Amino acid sequence: MSRPNLTSLALFFFLSACSGPAYDEPSLVNGLRVLAVRPEPASGAPGETVTLEMLEVDGTPRATGEAPRAIELVWLGGCHNPEGRLYYACFPELSALSRELSDRVVETPPDALPPGSFAVGSRLELPVPDDILSSAPRYPGDPVHFGISFAFFAACAGELQPRPSRTDRVPLACVDPESGAELGSGDFVQGFATLPTFEGAKNQNPDLLALSFDSLELVEEDCSVDEDCDGIGGADPGRFACAESRRCAPVVPPCGSDDDCPRYLVFPDIDENSAEQLAGEDVREIVWANFYATEGDFQTAAQLVNDRATGFIDEHGAYWVAPEIEGTIDVHVTVHDERGGADWSSFEVVVRD
Repeated sequence: MSRPNLTSLALFFFLSACSGPAYDEPSLVNGLRVLAVRPEPASGAPGETVTLEMLEVDGTPRATGEAPRAIELVWLGGCHNPEGRLYYACFPELSALSRELSDRVVETPPDALPPGSFAVGSRLELPVPDDILSSAPRYPGDPVHFGISFAFFAACAGELQPRPSRTDRVPLACVDPESGAELGSGDFVQGFATLPTFEGAKNQNPDLLALSFDSLELVEEDCSVDEDCDGIGGADPGRFACAESRRCAPVVPPCGSDDDCPRYLVFPDIDENSAEQLAGEDVREIVWANFYATEGDFQTAAQLVNDRATGFIDEHGAYWVAPEIEGTIDVHVTVHDERGGADWSSFEVVVRD
């Protein structure tokens, strides 16, 4: 069996944790999704605590017109240096951990488990063991010695229950609280985050400085009526409207099915220094951006921002086409580096004639 490196672990997290049903476009958020996990700091250190935060988005209300749903979020953590650096080598440990959970997982007392083993909500405080480096195996092919920590999460639009017998996945089930039936992928997301601890090196999260939409600078501005948004960022009156969140948002017309629909460039301004020099290697790390929306169509779901061979890529935006129907659209942009670092930003678009 081949031994995974940090790049493959980070990319596997992105693919497994953030994907929706197979028939959906990767950029379309029409169900429950976890789009990213941001560690702070972006790499560990022996004896220090790292805060992991997930970006959870429920696109179901936008897709159905229903009221927002209550989402249960939990973490199962504390798996360090598993055999072969393989995430699934943590599953027996997680199964044992799940036996200590309450029948309704979110009701588990906070102090019932060791620090870093369990948390309710979008954040986990993960202590890194003092021996994370000394207990990590050394491989001749590693450019720098490192230890690895895994934290697993679950997001459920129902009720989370423990399933200790499940030793091949996160040992939790998401059930309908009324019928007890297990819910599917549009209502239940499982995944994991990787946290490396390097010997003599650190990783920083990529820095998403700002977002623009169709060359319009996006700024956070409260509003009560559309007129409150006139002139934002020097834009002409009518380019921004007051969205459902009572924040100013760009406004565009709907796109009919037979129309030659305009494309709107969503551009993340990413600090070029986000692509850091890799310890022990004469290259800078891979950085990429992902694009998501609750309606409409991104013509590409991901864009490379920094390539090891060619360097920083200036043109790393993605074009979005509005849907046929009117309404408010949520747009999310996440930025990732190959060592598990992340950043994100979100905004709304008002679609109407």
